[in-house]
Amino acid sequence: MSNNKQCVDVESAVKLMWFGIGLSTAVPLIEKFTGVIGAGALFFMLAMCGLMCIFPYKILNGSNAFRYVFVVINVVSLLWGLATFGEMGETVLQKIVFLISIPMFAYTAKLLFSKQANEFFKK
Repeated sequence: MSNNKQCVDVESAVKLMWFGIGLSTAVPLIEKFTGVIGAGALFFMLAMCGLMCIFPYKILNGSNAFRYVFVVINVVSLLWGLATFGEMGETVLQKIVFLISIPMFAYTAKLLFSKQANEFFKK
């Protein structure tokens, strides 16, 4: 089901999602080529990034359910990341990207639930 209405807030949120997916894809690639992680970890991280590509596509096409699932997954990830920060053997690059992702996710969530976005997701 496609929602043909234009919504600047949703489009901006989707651009931020793609940027975040790009960052999340770049980290394991850099770490693999610098010898920090192995092939198995690279495959797993890239597979997760691939699955996350579904969210911007579905959200841009008006899926209200994917909007909520995206927020729930990210809130749980942020809480887990904050609770275990520095205890899971993260690399410096992973820590930097995580810290960058906190305000980026907060702004994305704000855009996804703005008045304009709420109108966009009404069916």
